[in-house]
Amino acid sequence: MSRFLRTPWRSRSAARAVDSASLATGVALVRALAAFDSETAEHSAAVALYSRDVALHLGADGDSAAAIQLGALVHDVGKLALPAELLLKAEPLDEDECALVREHPEAGARIVSGLPSSHTLLAIVRHHHERVDGRGYPHGLRGSEIPAAARIVGACDAYAAMTQHRPYRASVTPDDAIAELRRNADAQFDAEVVAALVWVLDRGDEDYRLARAARFTAEHQHAELAERAEAPRHAAAS
Repeated sequence: MSRFLRTPWRSRSAARAVDSASLATGVALVRALAAFDSETAEHSAAVALYSRDVALHLGADGDSAAAIQLGALVHDVGKLALPAELLLKAEPLDEDECALVREHPEAGARIVSGLPSSHTLLAIVRHHHERVDGRGYPHGLRGSEIPAAARIVGACDAYAAMTQHRPYRASVTPDDAIAELRRNADAQFDAEVVAALVWVLDRGDEDYRLARAARFTAEHQHAELAERAEAPRHAAAS
């Protein structure tokens, strides 16, 4: 059995199928984020699909992977609490602005804390910027102290960010992004997650590696998650 499958996210109630209330709220949050900052919303959709595929490769069941997918879709929702001009700034942020941006995980955690599927969502939203060497934020967690779902989303977030153009820097190629992930395995990222992400990327085409396929849109993923959320209700009625 994979070391990853022995971590708490697999057995907690949060790993159940995504419920319709959490999905509806998640969709509303992603749409609000898209209206506020379309690049962040597009980025989140890419992170969500990569995170789902990595979770499945690591042995997660469909319900657990769907919960991680939804958490990844809303992982940056705390940026709704930031000034719009900060997110849209074309130049690199200064030290004070960086400190403000680092508040978005806790802001996001407050937003999603009341949802029925909040355990996995909270873990991802609050901890996706932690590092396995303990130098991340907001709590400086180390290694397995970081929820496994957040370790998955953290690596996928970094890959998608590197391969996506930003106003203040150019994108890098998928191969260069993979090389950067490998250099930072067991420092910034969980090495098993990096290996799983590389495996998934190696088996995708160029559109997949650059998040250009239709399945990377938030709307496509909303429909996919909605179908899963409805499945338990249909099964109970039959």
